[in-house]
Amino acid sequence: MSGVEKSVEKSFDIRVLKAKTEKLPDLSSLILSTNDGVIQYDAGDGTILGFPLFHTPQVAVQRHFLSSGTVFGNHSHEQREWVLVYEGELVARIAEKEERLSIADAVCIDIGQEHSLEAITDTWLICVSIPAAEGYPFTHSI
Repeated sequence: MSGVEKSVEKSFDIRVLKAKTEKLPDLSSLILSTNDGVIQYDAGDGTILGFPLFHTPQVAVQRHFLSSGTVFGNHSHEQREWVLVYEGELVARIAEKEERLSIADAVCIDIGQEHSLEAITDTWLICVSIPAAEGYPFTHSI
């Protein structure tokens, strides 16, 4: 094994990642209610709404609204997720890194990564999950 391989092996331990992410809620546990195809997520004092757009076993797409100041709390899931902002501005916190996103910015969140979103202004975004989580975007197949 080369020095680089040993270094990578030491810096990444799947057992540590699993231990950290097993403590996090999955996205479905953050749902407060569904009504006429609109999903309301737990947002403390703010507002997070989800609007399912598309679902197959291979891919799921949901549009989200986050009111200014709202935090979409820490969670993780077993799918890769892309988040694309199309109106507003937010801070994405992914695996202890912070990235500010505004119109046309996107991030990719890897499988099992702890992440949260905080809206700086009222923000609209599109989330794409590959493969689709079972039932995501929850209760509706389009």
